[in-house]
Amino acid sequence: PFRSCRVPGLAVIALCMAAPPDGDDGNARWGEDEFGPYRIDDRVWSMNEIRDHPMFMEDVPSDISDNPHLLALQSILYDGNTDEEMAEHFRSLGNEAFRSSKNKVASQNALMAYTKGLEMECKDQALNSQLHSNRAAVSIRLGEFDKAVDDCRRAIKLDPTNTKAFFRAAQASESLGLTAQALKFCNGALETKLADADSVAKLKKMRTGLEKRLAREEDDHRLQKAKGDAATATYRQSTSAVQAVLEEREVELGP
Repeated sequence: PFRSCRVPGLAVIALCMAAPPDGDDGNARWGEDEFGPYRIDDRVWSMNEIRDHPMFMEDVPSDISDNPHLLALQSILYDGNTDEEMAEHFRSLGNEAFRSSKNKVASQNALMAYTKGLEMECKDQALNSQLHSNRAAVSIRLGEFDKAVDDCRRAIKLDPTNTKAFFRAAQASESLGLTAQALKFCNGALETKLADADSVAKLKKMRTGLEKRLAREEDDHRLQKAKGDAATATYRQSTSAVQAVLEEREVELGP
């Protein structure tokens, strides 16, 4: 069944196997040496193949259907794991990336991992809440405060006892200048009663600062309103005086 030749110093190489291994489509070329059968691939590396290989990718494409390498890796990764197990796996990857460094690449990796975890759509609401809250932490680091608040709202809706989600929402809201909203989130964190002593002290300090800031903002608002009301009253008084003079002199203004 084999056509073989002997090369000095090398083992016998068998080509054109009559019966290819199971799963082969019959178009591949196979050889055999002392280690067993192997697939012969004499194609040279192309630039596209190098670029699309998982080991050299800078970003994972959203659609991997045309990349057999990524499809194979995904199959190995997901095989036999539940949605909850995969979500937890990606949460751990995100945590590791987030803690490893504050540089752009680490933040991007953490963001991708938490997002991938949410894409598992697992039934564990507490885990999904943590994924949203952790992704909010990355958004805060990147200065994307609106996105952070949005993720925190979702996290709180999924798990009203998620203290970190309340705290991060307060941080992001404060950065956006939404002091009253930040104070509500801060109070929400304290109401969960799940924070440790250090976190409680930190939250109370934040609350005190927010209360003082809100009081100043309200004072400024009242002052600006008073100035605006005074300006409006002055304008109306001046308009009335002018109108009285015109009426006294029987002057009529045109349309």
